[in-house]
Amino acid sequence: MSTAASAADCAVLQRAFPLAVLGVDCCTHPDVHCDAAGARIIGLTPSSLPRSSSAIPDPLGDLSALETLNLYYQGWAGPIPDSLGRLTSLRSLDLGFNQLSGSLPSSFGNLTNLVDLNLVSNWMDGTLPESIGGMTSLQTLRLTGSQMTGPIPESIGKLVNLREISFAYNRFTGPIPESIGQLSKLTKLDLSGNAITGTIPQSIGNLQAAQSISLSYNQLQGEIPSTIAKLVGLQDLNLSGNTLTGAITTAIGGLTGASFIQLDTNQLTGPIPDVFGTLTKLNGLSLNDNNLTGTLPPSIAGLQQLTSLYIGNNRQLGGQIPSGLRSLQRCGAEGTATCVAAGWNGPSCSVPVCSAS
Repeated sequence: MSTAASAADCAVLQRAFPLAVLGVDCCTHPDVHCDAAGARIIGLTPSSLPRSSSAIPDPLGDLSALETLNLYYQGWAGPIPDSLGRLTSLRSLDLGFNQLSGSLPSSFGNLTNLVDLNLVSNWMDGTLPESIGGMTSLQTLRLTGSQMTGPIPESIGKLVNLREISFAYNRFTGPIPESIGQLSKLTKLDLSGNAITGTIPQSIGNLQAAQSISLSYNQLQGEIPSTIAKLVGLQDLNLSGNTLTGAITTAIGGLTGASFIQLDTNQLTGPIPDVFGTLTKLNGLSLNDNNLTGTLPPSIAGLQQLTSLYIGNNRQLGGQIPSGLRSLQRCGAEGTATCVAAGWNGPSCSVPVCSAS
């Protein structure tokens, strides 16, 4: 039997979906999840509830016990209502793969219990508010392909429980906040495919739990910070497609757990550091399309797990690609003065065999 509380929640749900036939006890509906006592609605996935509009209904903000709201891939459109910021018990909010637009409401700063927020693949043409720093329980923040604009708020540094930031393929501008270095639990940072400017902050070296960092295809300038030496657990570093300058820092030798390093399509200069040869877990190395000089360090012969090596279009880069790279499956060295060692049994690197001397 329904309690007065569940009856009240069911009345709210009826206002949100006036075309639905819910009755007094909506807890039996497959889209609705109530608590063990049947007293409150704590979960909602309204995929089968008939609706009169594609707009997210305002009354949903009155379901005060709601912990999970799943609106994933359900054809919702228009702005996200401010009323959702009243759902202070909410732990998971999935708005992915819809046609939502506008900014993230500033009221979301009230969602202090929210752990997971998914806005992937929407038409959001607005900004992230500074109030985002109020969502202090947040662990995953996924906005990939949601068309967000404007700067990344400095207040993101207050989200100290974050494990994942996925902001790829938006239209974010401005610098990477220095406060990002306060996110000591972060394991994944993906800001690729935006219009982010400025330099890579020194504070990035504080992300010592990070396993994957991608800042590729932005408008970042300056040198690779030496603080990356502290990222000993990092497995994947992608800084390609920017306008980074200067020499490749020898601090890159601190990335002892790295499997993939992509520094291609920048304006890096100077020699390839010998320390790359110490990164024995490396599977892929991309340094192509820079202005690197000198010779390929012989130390890379020790990279016995290397399966791909791209160094092409560095016009003043010479030396030989050693024959000892037995795991190599893909190689590109066109547009360089390098050659492959005699007895080469690896893939074509688009360069000649070294002449005997």
